[in-house]
Amino acid sequence: MPRPAPVCFIFGLLCTLASVYLVYTSLHDPHHLKYLISGMSQPEWSSKYSGYLQRAGHHPDPHSYTPQRDLLTLVGLRNAPTEPEGFSLAVFSDRVTIDMKGNVFVLSQDDYDGIVGLAQATESLPKTGKFRNQWRVRHEITSRPIDRILQAKSSLPTSPAVSDDGEFSETSVYGFDKHKLSLQTPVDGYSELPRSLWELTGLVLEARTPGDQDTVVLQRVRSILGNVF
Repeated sequence: MPRPAPVCFIFGLLCTLASVYLVYTSLHDPHHLKYLISGMSQPEWSSKYSGYLQRAGHHPDPHSYTPQRDLLTLVGLRNAPTEPEGFSLAVFSDRVTIDMKGNVFVLSQDDYDGIVGLAQATESLPKTGKFRNQWRVRHEITSRPIDRILQAKSSLPTSPAVSDDGEFSETSVYGFDKHKLSLQTPVDGYSELPRSLWELTGLVLEARTPGDQDTVVLQRVRSILGNVF
């Protein structure tokens, strides 16, 4: 029995709209189209350690805390067109953590161990051979931020080196996205951003929240980092 004309018209319209959407998606994000065609959902960033700063204790007197270089474990930095020398996070071995705004926290042991474990897993990844050991997430639009993760190779001396003299090992991610993993160029068999690096970068970025900055604390942190910017 033939379909009523209005039903056929609506069905045809829906098919047309679906085709237009697929074409638009393919032009702007071919990798998202791949997921649509294959029936797969896009990747979704998650971590059991997400919210670590909300669980952390606040230092009772932040201005009394003096960051010690020999306790520095992990540093998160950001290079972006609007923020060429951005600071995201510093983690010390006494579990003290300082965020983008200069808030001073004390992490729980579980969260500290988890973040350090991810950093160690990231350290064992193959080197990209690119400047600042950069992993590039595929994007159709350029000029994405670069998030840099620096790990102290050993207990650092009291005073920073005049130049970046190998005190830190570095891994960076160009264009981090909570829904994208595909790399611009494969790295030693990896066609997607390694999960440990994806998770760690997302956690570092949780320290970047808008608001007033404590310039006293932030200046103290920057003074011990040395020539890493």
